[in-house]
Amino acid sequence: MFDSTDTTKNARRVVRYITQKSFDDTFQIVTNIVGGRVQRVNQALQRHEVSTPKGAIGINVTCRQIADTPVMYLVEITKGK
Repeated sequence: MFDSTDTTKNARRVVRYITQKSFDDTFQIVTNIVGGRVQRVNQALQRHEVSTPKGAIGINVTCRQIADTPVMYLVEITKGK
């Protein structure tokens, strides 16, 4: 499943998908793709600060377990202003 929500008024974009990869595997993949300054807040949240030609942007990655059998996780990637 893949879902995307755009909000242009405050430059926010949310991307959601479901995976069977663990928290650590998911965060490692996102870190390899997004990079920037990374802060692991807790087991379920990771923050990135990425420099762009127009200034720095913030990206939050949230990973929540949604099923036990099989184990499935909902990953939400949010880009702020």
